[in-house]
Amino acid sequence: MENPLNPFNSDKVIVVKNPGEANREIMIKDGEKMEKYQSTGKIGQGEGMKAGVTYRLKDGSFVYVPKDKRAGP
Repeated sequence: MENPLNPFNSDKVIVVKNPGEANREIMIKDGEKMEKYQSTGKIGQGEGMKAGVTYRLKDGSFVYVPKDKRAGP
């Protein structure tokens, strides 16, 4: 399997390191550009709506299921 963070890979990749922990990091690689974000531990607030649901599978991986636009709010 190819390293998804390889700088020569043109794919867009998002990696979450230590998910659910206070020291989590998010790395976003879009082509040759890479950005890294660290959690501050602060809880954000604002207006918005539920966009979908994320499930943790038995193998530890996550799957995101977007909200069906046809089903309504």
